[in-house]
Amino acid sequence: MKLIITVLLLLNISYAATEIVKIGVLAKRGSAITMRKWSPTADYLSMRIMEKKFQIVPIKFDEILSAVKNKEIDFILTNPGFYVTLEQVSGVERIATLVNKHIYGSPQTEFGGVIFTLDSKKDRFNTLKSLVDAKVSAVDEQSLGGWQVVWRELIDNGIDVKDLESLKFRGTHDKVVYAVLQENADVGVVRTDTLERMGMEGMIDLKRFHVINMQKHEGFPFLSSTRLYPEWPFAKLKHTDAILAKRVAIALLQISPSEKAARKANIHGWVTPLNYQSVHDCFKAIKVAPYDK
Repeated sequence: MKLIITVLLLLNISYAATEIVKIGVLAKRGSAITMRKWSPTADYLSMRIMEKKFQIVPIKFDEILSAVKNKEIDFILTNPGFYVTLEQVSGVERIATLVNKHIYGSPQTEFGGVIFTLDSKKDRFNTLKSLVDAKVSAVDEQSLGGWQVVWRELIDNGIDVKDLESLKFRGTHDKVVYAVLQENADVGVVRTDTLERMGMEGMIDLKRFHVINMQKHEGFPFLSSTRLYPEWPFAKLKHTDAILAKRVAIALLQISPSEKAARKANIHGWVTPLNYQSVHDCFKAIKVAPYDK
């Protein structure tokens, strides 16, 4: 009995000594999908850095800034738009960039936005100018692929947001797609690869959709309506230990496509952090923080 008690005490001491490290992840398709995709990455890091216990914290679009400000997380995986803002106002620092994958294409380190309508409406909604007469649904005002990159294209083509018949933000990419499918919106805006992934998951039939302002990018396999930008960065917060961040970066770079962490996230892996100047340029064009003054 004494032996059992001793073992239990040692286990409790060991557990208590394990520091919890929280990774905030922008829940662009909702919390459940975020946990399913990224929890294996947290498990992988916990195995590689055994004195730490990594946890995934799904974060909504409107919670990102406060979560960072209040130090509720230690690392963050978010879209490049949030990253460049947080880099300026909160001192976050990128340590790796996600490498996306596609079943029919090569690994990708860039993404963009896609504007789409139902195939049955393609004669009416087929150009950027036609959005003036459309009820448009997008993901969130702060979603880079799900709105901001498309906003830039509209501005470049002389179209003001006020010119649209209506603009409604749905909160997640999936809800935007379903809004168009159920004809609660004429046109939808999501990040590239959303339609393909939902098609591969059996959630939609890609043949029912038509892409507006289709763009062809060499070596890029996804449907696209905009120019491309660097993929999501994995970043450390200002308060996070630099040595720990270095160890996390090394562990991420060593993830192979066959690792469970990569397979569940449906990614190819990670690379050393890319240059995000093009995202800064986008924000200057649409005049949002930190370039709103």
